[in-house]
Order: sequence, then C-alpha cells, then structure tokens
Amino acid sequence: MNRYLGFSLIEVMVALFITAVASFALVQLQVYVQQRFEFAIKGAKALNLAEQKLEWLRSSPELSSEFPPSESSLPVSDSVVVDDSSFVVRLQLENDSVVAKLYRVNVEVEWLDRLGEPHSVRLTTMLSTYSESIGD
Repeated sequence: MNRYLGFSLIEVMVALFITAVASFALVQLQVYVQQRFEFAIKGAKALNLAEQKLEWLRSSPELSSEFPPSESSLPVSDSVVVDDSSFVVRLQLENDSVVAKLYRVNVEVEWLDRLGEPHSVRLTTMLSTYSESIGD
C-alpha cells in the first residue's frame, strides 16, 4: 500500500504558470485603467479650460466695446498649467461670409499624455455682435 501524499512537481508548475499569467493580465488591466483615468481627468480639465475661454470671450468688457476684437486684443494662444498638467489653449475667430455680423469661434485645448501622445478637445460656437453680452 504505497500512497503518495501532496502534489506532483508538474501540478505545482502548472499552478504557478496559471497564477503568473493571471497576475500579468491584472497588471495590464491596471495600467490600462490608469491611462484611461488620466485621459478622462485631463480631458475634463481641457473641456473646462475651453468653456472658460468661451465664457471669457462672451463676457469680457474690453471686447464688448470692440467686437470683433482686433488681432492684438485677442489672445490667440495661451499655455496653462493645471494641477501639474500643461495645456495649450488656442482661440480662433472666423468671419462667417453668409452673415456679416456672425463669427465662428473655435477654442482648442491640447495636451500630451504620459507617453508624449498629443490629445485635444475642440469647442466651436457662433457669436454675433447682437449677442446679449457682446455689444451691449
């Protein structure tokens, strides 16, 4: 009556291999989730910066007297640092040729992720000299 107790070496090796593969998959998942989380946070900050720039353009008292603003009074590009993240905010004003007093406003916010890949958020709206807060 020869009975072996315990696990064989092959069983232990297979169990360790399965554990290693599962651990590697969990680490990869964690890295992916962190990257998506960072992208979501920076994207929300970029959207907030773009909204702030649009609101500034709509409510700026120095622009109300002179709309459309001249190139010198309009900040075309700003570098902004928010919570150790660097963003570039670009503002572009285009005259809509169909309607004389209507202007297309593009605000684009760009940033780099941890791998150096560029990302951007763009908001586009239309402003008129007849808007409530502009040209009062």
